[in-house]
Amino acid sequence: MFNYQKNIGCRTDIPDLLALGINAVYLEGLHFKESHVECMQYFQDAGIYVLVSLATYDDSYFPIALFVGSDGTASGLGLPAPSWNGDIWDAYTALIDQFASFSNLLGFIIGESYNMEFGFVGFADGLPFAKAATRDMKAYMTARGYRKIPIGFLGEDTTMDVDLGASYLNCGNISESVDFWAVDTLGRWCGGPSSTTNLTTTYGNFGIPVLLGLYGCFSTPTDDLTEVGVLYGSKMATIFSGGFYSTWYGMFEQSPASNIPNCRVLKLLKEYSSTTPMRQIIATKKLSI
Repeated sequence: MFNYQKNIGCRTDIPDLLALGINAVYLEGLHFKESHVECMQYFQDAGIYVLVSLATYDDSYFPIALFVGSDGTASGLGLPAPSWNGDIWDAYTALIDQFASFSNLLGFIIGESYNMEFGFVGFADGLPFAKAATRDMKAYMTARGYRKIPIGFLGEDTTMDVDLGASYLNCGNISESVDFWAVDTLGRWCGGPSSTTNLTTTYGNFGIPVLLGLYGCFSTPTDDLTEVGVLYGSKMATIFSGGFYSTWYGMFEQSPASNIPNCRVLKLLKEYSSTTPMRQIIATKKLSI
């Protein structure tokens, strides 16, 4: 998971990404008024696919996204109530216009459940806005003549998100339903196969492609990272279309690329090199790009 504002860091990170065998990155927190073309071109030249979150920020870096709690605030942050309005439309389409022409664009994340998880009612209230945004952004891309770029949703690995969110967003006409589901297991799955039974059972017959949108632990770069081998092992690779390890800089760091902890890179290299290369994994469901 990356946050490249003003195209800082992406070029210097690419050699490490290629050394690890990483073939896709997830970009989030991109300001819709800034140009991200330079970074995207670097990734395209390197043969790295990109998944982009449309949740963005205004000039004061105040969040512009679909949803928060139904009481009009999010944990006292004073964020707006759930909505799908002209300001969000303008921000989302500005990002779509920047990225849509690149052949290495994997897809867009239309919404994230942790932006609206401050109570069950808030989550339920936010879902119609996610459905409307999916419908409108698909129609927008069709009207602009863009290729059929997949749109997905990043949901928590909880019963509520799966039973309520995934069922609702994955129903109906394809023109208004999500094309893939990204599962956020960040901080809840920390190495080893012990908790994979629930994941494989829940998503084994999901109907649309599923990937681990975010995985990893909240702790330090000393994480063993053994979940890498499990994710790309025979049991999970037949269900999940890969995943995005979070995060390159650390959960609460905003470090420049030169300060990436070498130990984390070395551990990732060890785990990736000991498992089947991602480009050789044959899963039953893959995103269409």
